[in-house]
Amino acid sequence: MKEWSELEEHYQQMKQKDPKGAEEFRKKMSARFQKTVEALEEEGAAEKRQLSAMHQQRVLTIINMRKKSAMDCYTKALEQTPPKTKKIEKCLEKLLRALEKDRTHTLHHYHHYRHLLSSNGKQAVQEKGSLLEHLNNLQQVANQSIAMLDKVPSVADKIRDRMLTLWHSLRGLTSDSAALSDEAILDRYQQELDKRQKERDRQHKAEAERRQQLKEMQEEKKRVEANHGGHLEREFDSESMEDESVMPKSTAPSTTSKAV
Repeated sequence: MKEWSELEEHYQQMKQKDPKGAEEFRKKMSARFQKTVEALEEEGAAEKRQLSAMHQQRVLTIINMRKKSAMDCYTKALEQTPPKTKKIEKCLEKLLRALEKDRTHTLHHYHHYRHLLSSNGKQAVQEKGSLLEHLNNLQQVANQSIAMLDKVPSVADKIRDRMLTLWHSLRGLTSDSAALSDEAILDRYQQELDKRQKERDRQHKAEAERRQQLKEMQEEKKRVEANHGGHLEREFDSESMEDESVMPKSTAPSTTSKAV
């Protein structure tokens, strides 16, 4: 801040002695200031992305640990003799909830990440593809886990329907809409991303047109001033023209002599 204050003070001093040079100095100072601001913004954005990535990694580590713990619990319960229905049901429910937590986190991560990638459509498309693959894998794990109940038919007959209902309920779905939901959500995010990109393009185009119009007006002004020797205000001053219109045609003393 001290440096910019000194530059501003220098500009004010130059303005009194050399207005044209002062304006050139001001333009260079403004350009330098803008570059500094952009560099700081990019540095802040990079730090934000790094912190976000670290947070995502920590969350994923916790989620994966919970999924592994639940799967170990479930497989051991299925192998237990005699099988305990409540134990199997409890472990399977724990696993399904862990899978849904992973799914929710993945969708939330995409919702957040799309803002960071709003200026890079190709990377956003790649991100969508990898997320869809991960979501499909979660769905397959859930289906396979429920199918594992067939190892213990007596237990499967009792809890299969409840587990399917629970899985759909956790996702907020009916069985008919479950297969299409994840992709539909990502498609909606993509549509929002495309809409925002179009709006940004429209704003950039409007700003470019405004700058071009301003540039043309300034160039026209310079051209006209050059043609009139830089005295437009005097030559077209309405008050001066009005004064001239009411002035007597001749104010000089009459030179006509009276006849003697």
